Amino acid sequence: MSSKRPRRPPSFTSKVSRTSGPLICGSRSTRTWPPSSLRGSSSIILNCFAPGLGLIAALAVWLTQRERSAYVGRQAMQATIYQFLWMVVPVMLAIVGGLALLGGVVGAAMSDVRVGFAFTPVAIVAFLAAASVVVVGLLYALVAAYETYRGRDFRYLLIGNVIR
Repeated sequence: MSSKRPRRPPSFTSKVSRTSGPLICGSRSTRTWPPSSLRGSSSIILNCFAPGLGLIAALAVWLTQRERSAYVGRQAMQATIYQFLWMVVPVMLAIVGGLALLGGVVGAAMSDVRVGFAFTPVAIVAFLAAASVVVVGLLYALVAAYETYRGRDFRYLLIGNVIR
């Protein structure tokens, strides 16, 4: 009977050391699996199952990890702000679309049908823009999660330059 030692899975530190970019999350406090920075960025996936839960998760990562690692704190703060905007902007666009649709129905009922049809393109554009913001926002957040998984400093557009 041979006494072979079971193989251990590769640790997170070995994955971080193989990245081609600069090693950002090399401190001992960020060498957990999954990395704390990944938890903040990828928490947007939770919003697909329970709206608002991803925002709470990113905020929790920021509140608990910001003093342990500046990198994780910065990534989690960016993820929190991004997810808040990711939730608010589509709702505002849907409200605009709903108001345009309501204006079209009221306009068609009170006067001429042509007045009602004038609001329809505004409603369609607003609803399509809201759906586009959700899909593109989710994909962009997944790119952020991947980059933080690799140990790279990811800066969200407009948000990353404000938070340092």
